[in-house]
Amino acid sequence: MNKLTLLGIGLLIISGLLVGFQAISSMMTAGKIVWKELTVMQVIGTDRFDWVDGLSMAMIKDSILYVIHLPLYIVLAALGLVIMILGGLTSR
Repeated sequence: MNKLTLLGIGLLIISGLLVGFQAISSMMTAGKIVWKELTVMQVIGTDRFDWVDGLSMAMIKDSILYVIHLPLYIVLAALGLVIMILGGLTSR
């Protein structure tokens, strides 16, 4: 195993822990269970993504907006899988 594979496994573990903590926090509310998703935009802040509105290509703008509005655990899991695949390809 190389460093990229270990980084990918670490990101997958962090993604799983994040889902677990979100599940626990959603069950701690009084009454019905309310799932609260943590997005990239909520973590970094909305003012950091003002530059996206200035992009001229609509496809790139829509793609970036889609990714920053995805739940954080999905972004981390996908990034972990991509890094693990890259680690597997570069290990030989």
